[in-house]
Formats: sequence, C-alpha cells, structure tokens
Amino acid sequence: METQYYMKSRRSGAEHCFSYDLNGNLIAFKSVGEPLTTKGWEWLLSPEIFPYNEARIQALQSHPTLRKNIEIKAVPISITFEDFWNEYGKIGTKAVAKRKFEKLKPEEVIKAFIGIEKERTKKKLDNTAMPYAETYLNQKRWEV
Repeated sequence: METQYYMKSRRSGAEHCFSYDLNGNLIAFKSVGEPLTTKGWEWLLSPEIFPYNEARIQALQSHPTLRKNIEIKAVPISITFEDFWNEYGKIGTKAVAKRKFEKLKPEEVIKAFIGIEKERTKKKLDNTAMPYAETYLNQKRWEV
C-alpha cells in the first residue's frame, strides 16, 4: 500500500507531504504550507535529513531532537469522506458533513484528518463534547 507522511514544523508554518510507493521509495513531495526560507530548504534537502525513502522518514519521526521541532504523521494516501467520517466518530449529520468535506482543498483534507486527534485531546481536557463533524469542517477547527 502506498503511504503518505505529513511533516509540519512547530516553529514556522512550513508543511510538507511525502508519498512513498509499495517499495518505500519516494514518489512525490509537495510543500503545502508557508514557503521555506533558503536556510530551511538547505536543511530539508541535506543528505542526512531529506526522507528519500520511507525508512528514512520513519527514522526522522522517532529522532528525539527533531521531534521537538517537527511533527510527522502517517496519513492515508487518499482520504475519502468515509475515512474522515469513521475516524471522526460519526458525530453529526453525515450528508451535511459530506458537503462540507467535498469543498475542502486536498491539503485541507489532510490537515482536517490529522487534526481530529488534536480536537479530541482538547475536548477531553475541556471536558466537553466533540462538535458535529460539519461544525469541525466549517470552522476549520484543525487550524486553531
């Protein structure tokens, strides 16, 4: 199965998606967040950092120093509404949530999917309920 990883800097708005084939080789790289500075590009493209294969990005994911500054998450290569709906917990009106989901850009779909866990954690700390899926999508709560 093809795999995709989402890398986000905790210091800047830099965000990147890396896609790997069945053999773990990099097949696509896309920068989706704030543009990197020249120094940022030099760091990312350096031979000891650039995740040219899936084993490399997994090593970066568990690197103790990098984990302080960079968040790396594995996400499905293609996130469907059903994937989102099941992960979110089927809260809300499915048809309305689906219409909101279909209006999202591809990079927003990834961010929304990854943000579900953050929203759950926040709601547990607040001791409040998860919002309806359509509210989560409409208010882009993953950005907060």
